[in-house]
Amino acid sequence: AAPFLVPEISHRIDTHTTHARTRTREGSEKPMAARAATKKKTAKKIDTKPNKKTKPAKKTAKPAPPKAKQDKAKSETKKREKQYRFIANAKKNKFLNALAKLGSVKAAAQEAGIDRTTHYTWLDDETYKKAYERARQIAADALEEEARRRAVEGYIGKDGVREYSDKLLIALLKANFPDRYKERVENKTQLSGADGGPVVFGWTEADDGN
Repeated sequence: AAPFLVPEISHRIDTHTTHARTRTREGSEKPMAARAATKKKTAKKIDTKPNKKTKPAKKTAKPAPPKAKQDKAKSETKKREKQYRFIANAKKNKFLNALAKLGSVKAAAQEAGIDRTTHYTWLDDETYKKAYERARQIAADALEEEARRRAVEGYIGKDGVREYSDKLLIALLKANFPDRYKERVENKTQLSGADGGPVVFGWTEADDGN
């Protein structure tokens, strides 16, 4: 038979048991929380240490732009180039702009997409002929400026040394100051006879036909 307990004593026993269980639970929870905190600190310490074995990521080269973008960039560059209005006709004007830039009828015809004989046919038109002379003058000025740059400012040679062209400088001086720098050639023709003696003019019997 179950023992009979006084209600007051039974209440004390239950209260004591509840407190004991609570302390036991709290006591078991504290070590678990401490262990969890320790694990977090350890993990942080491990993460902050540099990994010597890990190699830095290699930089990958950027892929080349597609051909469409390259063609677009070239077309934009051409648009930025100075365009002259030599003549109203678009096809002729395109050729004359190419001529002013390149200085060659053959190269200009290739860039304009025409045959160079077409250019010579156009020369029958006086308006086109005047426009052609303007384009050719612009090309000549550009060539002269380049010659001056090479003669005065110099250019980088094969060995990476700045060089200057004396021949171009002389040519520029002759072109701009022909009276001062023109070539003076004196043609002196001297006639002499046998062994360097004087020349003797006369007739012989054979010359008279006898």
